[in-house]
Amino acid sequence: MWLYYYRYFLQSLVALYDASGPEIDKTDEWPTRTSYLIYALFDGLVDWIEIVKNLPEDSPHRIVDNVLPQHANDNIPKSAALALGSCLDTLLRAPNVDERFRRYIHDIVLRAIREFARDGSQGRFRTIMINAVVQRGPLGANQDYGQALKALWEQADPVMRADLGDYQAALIQAYG
Repeated sequence: MWLYYYRYFLQSLVALYDASGPEIDKTDEWPTRTSYLIYALFDGLVDWIEIVKNLPEDSPHRIVDNVLPQHANDNIPKSAALALGSCLDTLLRAPNVDERFRRYIHDIVLRAIREFARDGSQGRFRTIMINAVVQRGPLGANQDYGQALKALWEQADPVMRADLGDYQAALIQAYG
């Protein structure tokens, strides 16, 4: 599935990322073309996950065997969630990506999680997204990544944080 290639596309974009220079307005939503492309990549992954909200109840893409961040190539939304987690790992650990842009993308991910209901098939996909983000998709926990997530969590909007206790619990369980 092409979703698993997103990480490699992102690695190429991150290698090109450069928001330095006097002509760059760091207050822009997307200060460079590369920042827009990175945003579009994450936005696309979120869109693939959010299709769950519009699928018929009997769709095989609403049904998951488990909520663990394990490979599920027969389920597009779960595969997109796994790709999202591994892409966030790539972005957060890239030394040339500035903190403001990392926070911006992290907030997009948190907002997507927050918009899923807590029960039913949406609740399962909310848990899948949380597990995928915290565990770097199928890659598993990593302390450097976990510390970056925790720092971004502390900077997130307090109203959003109030609705994401399940995310915070998973973050604490994985990284203390």
